[in-house]
Amino acid sequence: MKTHVVARAMIVGTVALLICAVYPNQTARAQKEEPTGTNNLSYPVIWADGTPLVSFVTESWTGSYWIEYQWTAEDDTPMILLWPGDEDPPADVPEDATQIKWYVQQDPGNTWQADTVIGSGETFTVAEIDWGDNLESNDWTTRSTVRVETVLFNDDVPDMTAYTMKLLEGLGTDEMWGADKTSYEVYEASKKPIVYSDEAWLTIQKVPEESTLTTWSQDDHAWQTEDPQIPAEPVVWEKASAEINIQGKVVYGYNWMRTEHAIPGIYRITFSFTYPPAARTVVIDSATTITALSPEAVTIAAEGGGGTAYIDIANNLTYIDVNIVAGGGSGGGGGDGGGGGGPKKGPR
Repeated sequence: MKTHVVARAMIVGTVALLICAVYPNQTARAQKEEPTGTNNLSYPVIWADGTPLVSFVTESWTGSYWIEYQWTAEDDTPMILLWPGDEDPPADVPEDATQIKWYVQQDPGNTWQADTVIGSGETFTVAEIDWGDNLESNDWTTRSTVRVETVLFNDDVPDMTAYTMKLLEGLGTDEMWGADKTSYEVYEASKKPIVYSDEAWLTIQKVPEESTLTTWSQDDHAWQTEDPQIPAEPVVWEKASAEINIQGKVVYGYNWMRTEHAIPGIYRITFSFTYPPAARTVVIDSATTITALSPEAVTIAAEGGGGTAYIDIANNLTYIDVNIVAGGGSGGGGGDGGGGGGPKKGPR
C-alpha cells in the first residue's frame, strides 16, 4: 500500500453548524477597502504530478477580521450578525453575545494552508467530477460570457484537513470569505480532497448540425466528426488553467467569451488530460461519478435548460454538451465547487 506524505499546518479546534436568523441590519455599514493579498488554500489538495500551485506557508492571524456575533432574541430566535472587527457593532447587539473572529481572505497578514500531498509517480483515481452548476442548469446566449469550472475529487488519501470558511459579504465576484482558525477532517465531513493535474486540457467544439462528434483523438485533444468531410474545429483549445478561488479551493476555470464565437448551436466542452494512456497519473474509472446539482440549480434546471455531464472512461475524460441560443445577456455565472454526491453518468 502506498503511503502518502501529508503536509499540513497546525490543526486547531472543531467545527460547529449554526442555524439561525440573520440580523436585519447586516448590510447597514460603510464599504471597506478591498483586500490586496492572494487567496489562501483552505481545502486539501493532491498535486498529482508533483507540481503544486502554492508554496508552503506558516500560519499567521495578524490581519483584518470580522466578528460573528451570536445571541438569542427575546422571542427565543437565534440571531447572528457579521461585522468588521475594527468597527463597533450596532447598539442593540447584546454585550454578552458570543463572538467568533473570521480572518479575511486576501489580507497579507492572514495566512493559512490546508493539507497537501505532492505526488511522486503514483496514480490517483478521480472519485468525483464537479462541473459548474451554471452549465448543467442553464442555456446561454450568443452574447453571454460563460464561466466554465471543473473540480476533481479523490478518495485515495485519508486524514486530510480543511479550514472552516464563511462567506462574510458580497455575491459572485464581489464575495469576501474568512477563516476562523478551526479545521476539520474532510472524510469525517463526508467530503473528499481535490486532485490537481498539470496535464489537464480544455477543448470546446461546436457540434456540426449535419453530423455528430463520435471519436476522440488523444493526439489532437479534440473530437472528430462521424463524417470526416465535415470539420469540427475547436473554438477553445488550450491547457486547462486552475486557480485558488476566494473560498480557498483549487478550481479549473475559464471565461468563455461567447461574442468571439457567436453562432447558436450545441457546443461540447471537454475536460481531458495530455497523458499518454500508459502514463496516466490521474485516472477516471468506472467508479467515478458526476457531482449532483445543488438544490437551487435543480430548481433552475427544471425549467428545461442546461446540459448533462458525461464520463468517458476509455479516453479518461469528461464532457458536457451545452446549448447556446441566439439572443442577449452578458452574465455567465459559475460554480462553487460544491454540490451533492449522486452519480449522473451517461454513454459517450
